[in-house]
Amino acid sequence: MEQLGKYELVKRLAVGGMAELYLATASGPKGFKRNLVIKKLLPDYAGDPSFVEMFLGEARIAGELNHPNIAHVYEVGEGDGAYFIAMEYVDGPNLRALANGARAARRPISPFLAAKIVSFACDALAYAHELRDPQTAQPLHIVHRDVSPDNVIIARNGAVKVVDFGIAKAAWQHQRTATGVVKGKLGYMAPEQMAQRRVDHRADIYSLGVVLYELLCGALPHEAADDLALAEAVLRGQPATPLASRRRDLPDDLVTIVNKALEPDPAERYQSCRALQSDLERFIHGADEVVGSQDLAALVADLQAGPAWGRVVTPSGPATPQRPPPSERRGPVTAVARRAATPATGVEHVPSPEEVTRTRPDLPMPSGRVLAGLALGLVLLSAGAWIYARRTPAPVTGAAPPVAVQTPAARPAPVAAAAQPAPEPAPVPAPAAPPVDAAPRGTIVVKSSPAATAHVGDKSGRTPFTAEVEAGQVKVELTGRVGDAVLWGAETVAVEPDQTATVDAAFYKVLFRSVPEGKVFVDGHQLKGSGPDGDVTPIRAMLSAGDHQVRFACGQGREDRRPLAVRPSPQELVIDGRCVHK
Repeated sequence: MEQLGKYELVKRLAVGGMAELYLATASGPKGFKRNLVIKKLLPDYAGDPSFVEMFLGEARIAGELNHPNIAHVYEVGEGDGAYFIAMEYVDGPNLRALANGARAARRPISPFLAAKIVSFACDALAYAHELRDPQTAQPLHIVHRDVSPDNVIIARNGAVKVVDFGIAKAAWQHQRTATGVVKGKLGYMAPEQMAQRRVDHRADIYSLGVVLYELLCGALPHEAADDLALAEAVLRGQPATPLASRRRDLPDDLVTIVNKALEPDPAERYQSCRALQSDLERFIHGADEVVGSQDLAALVADLQAGPAWGRVVTPSGPATPQRPPPSERRGPVTAVARRAATPATGVEHVPSPEEVTRTRPDLPMPSGRVLAGLALGLVLLSAGAWIYARRTPAPVTGAAPPVAVQTPAARPAPVAAAAQPAPEPAPVPAPAAPPVDAAPRGTIVVKSSPAATAHVGDKSGRTPFTAEVEAGQVKVELTGRVGDAVLWGAETVAVEPDQTATVDAAFYKVLFRSVPEGKVFVDGHQLKGSGPDGDVTPIRAMLSAGDHQVRFACGQGREDRRPLAVRPSPQELVIDGRCVHK
């Protein structure tokens, strides 16, 4: 067995575009041993900073999540130049394997049990959607974006776990993708995600509706010969096949729930996973017997369904069947991040829509036959995206590029499809060009030591933080708290069109005191202390290096204004304000 630091890699479970999954064990004192899953960045990408950033971005999202229906992340580490994530191993089949086994045994999953599975998944996703930054209390706007039967695992004890937030998006992630690439499994995508329109948590609700639809009747809502035809049907607004026509014995209440989750217009869908879960639970309570985890455990045991992890879906591209084996040389492994299992309180919140996360794949050149198939797919989806945009009233700033579908490895489109003409030939408009008056854009990367929350316009996130912005003078504000010190920094940087500007801020200790006590404002921003005196002096702070303007406000019109130069120093700088002026 291969060794990776303290972990023994037992066997490889799956391989994807930029990472591979291993079943592993961790040993401890007196014979302690625990099974877990190691997700390791492939050697081909370990030296590429953009892929490392992408991989660690996934770990960063998953590390924020602590919920019984989400697979836990134990550790993020680095060994021999390769990054890895140590995750909870869920001993059981994924939902696709379980449903296939039930159909093969001619024992379809009951409507109530199917609703219970999706209800558990709702609870997990609602928690992720509602999660807030523990320091700023700002919503993180996490969206899974790849909800499918492959990413829902049923443990042998009946627990339901949502896994693989590999292409999830949070508010502090602003990565870019290759033009026109759509991430996720096509059959479960919401129309707005497929058309590269703004995506928020309601895209996950649509995907849950597809999962429930498929559990109930064994087929996807849209009938199509292959993925390209499916994409064309969805983008053209073709209605889904009514669930009641495929299975007439289903209760009307359940059919209504599924139909609402599958509304093409996000505004007509359930507006939160909590609302969907509530309706599912009301339906479940109408069952003759109580339905719960024990029934799921019995189903897994009866079908003798073994673990069946889905393939890894990562932001770097479609699954790659073969990769060169990693080097046999093993160096020391250094843990680079850990997260304690502390509970987080979810607050009912409907996040504002966020743009689709974009990342740049670096894939090998496909063969001529594959290129022919992709060319046809590009033509069909360009027409479909154009039609969808014409049908949808809400405009999006900037025209979307043609959509190229990233087809899952498990459902490849037949090669013969490349030679078939579209069923309804029509003139295909040229790819839409960006508006002439569209503001030029660039990229800003914000780093800081220690880590802080960066605010760039209406975007924010923990450093290191990347955002796409309009070119010109861009103001960056950094906030946070380190121990009992409040952190603050502000800087304006010039961003050139199609260029990347970097802000690398360092913070140093400053103690503000005043007679009498008062509030402190730095560059117009109030510093709020955490000590016994609250928001008045004395206040400990960490300010970014540079020149600042300080104002002490001591009430009754008394204040003291002064410039402050913060320079790199290990010593705490003490500033005494004297509020004697009115």
